[in-house]
Amino acid sequence: MDTNISNRTKLVIGSRKSPLSLVQTNEVLSKLETMFPNHEFVLKSISTKADRHKQTPLSELARGAFAKEIEIALLDGEIDIAVHSAKDLPPILPKGIAIIATLPRQDPRDTLVNRWDVSIENLPAKACIGTSSIRRSAQLLSIRSDLQISPIRGNIGTRIDKIHNNEYDGIILAAAGLIRIGQQSNIAQYLPIDKFTPDPGQGVLAIQARETDTRTVEILSAIDHPPTTTAL
Repeated sequence: MDTNISNRTKLVIGSRKSPLSLVQTNEVLSKLETMFPNHEFVLKSISTKADRHKQTPLSELARGAFAKEIEIALLDGEIDIAVHSAKDLPPILPKGIAIIATLPRQDPRDTLVNRWDVSIENLPAKACIGTSSIRRSAQLLSIRSDLQISPIRGNIGTRIDKIHNNEYDGIILAAAGLIRIGQQSNIAQYLPIDKFTPDPGQGVLAIQARETDTRTVEILSAIDHPPTTTAL
């Protein structure tokens, strides 16, 4: 056990800088502050390479690209806790890091947001739908082969603005993100899971720590939601 780490009462939580990431991390932070009032929890936002290179198509980024720098900071001891959207994580984590806890899963479904506020079935012919996900593209085209699929990047607000600016007719977004930032009023349709299987871990906040940091592991275990962790 690293007693220097395990005995201190100040813990640093790492997060991406995006508005959604900060909302998610503050959700975890609030839970920790309520359960451990004698500890000090400090949020540190980290810019990832994938966030900085906004022109790179998401399809060209390796899974885990939005988590790599945060996990490095965790391994290096710059932060003690890392909060991620579980779907941003690679299937195999770096040695020495583990997902210690999750919070109750938010709605795992994908959603359609569009200028007409209609379902996929009622979109005009050849409507342009923004998504950089191969999975989502395939699912869309399996229902509406006439749709025009166009890559898109940016945070939730930026993507919604691209509809208002007539760059896209619609976009596909995770319900969880929209709900967490209070933008669910933009949802035209919650996509049925039998036709739109979500990404693994969609809607889950994965909370990591160093495996050897037993005190932090103990703290995070206290906020864990076992059914969500098991599902993840």
